Amino acid sequence: RCRTAQTKANVLARLTAGVTHLHLATHGLLEEQALAFERAASGEARDASLLRAREIYGMDLRRCGVAVLSACNTAGGSKDINSDGVAGLQRAFMAAGVHTLVISLWHVDDASTKQLMESFYAAWCDDASGGLSVSAALRVAMAKMRAAGLGPRHWGAFVVAGLDPPAAAAEALALAAGEQPAGQAVVEAVLCANCEEGEAQPATVW
Repeated sequence: RCRTAQTKANVLARLTAGVTHLHLATHGLLEEQALAFERAASGEARDASLLRAREIYGMDLRRCGVAVLSACNTAGGSKDINSDGVAGLQRAFMAAGVHTLVISLWHVDDASTKQLMESFYAAWCDDASGGLSVSAALRVAMAKMRAAGLGPRHWGAFVVAGLDPPAAAAEALALAAGEQPAGQAVVEAVLCANCEEGEAQPATVW
């Protein structure tokens, strides 16, 4: 369970500290190209709790091997397409230096996503597996949910972009960068996908 309020300021403090693995479970706002976090105070303006793509572009996240954006529509972007492609959270995190992204193509259900992520991390971090890549571990998690009778809307939204390292390789990248091992360097900013934007609630780490 997270002991610190997952406000934008607290998340930014962890990001700028040089994390090597990142998991953000929060609200994804497609039109605004932003992630919404807990408001620092009841009177805080809604905009102050948003981490926008344009802010992420200016960060140095080159030490971050894998970032999981566990929110709605995190693979989406602006309707305005220029010569550089579609602007959005995906492009912003990769421009900031993140090696691998796990992102969503549509609105995701909170309970189903929690189940998917639990299975994903279990597969990706399982030493007995011989070191699955991120995409292979995601496929294992999806197959598990499909076998349980759940349809694609429960597990099909997430895709992998960028490099595709096994857990051992991602760990080596982290250690080579002089950072903590993966299990000690994860940022969890968990908000319930079914609550109102910015509403405070218990944050459960999975």
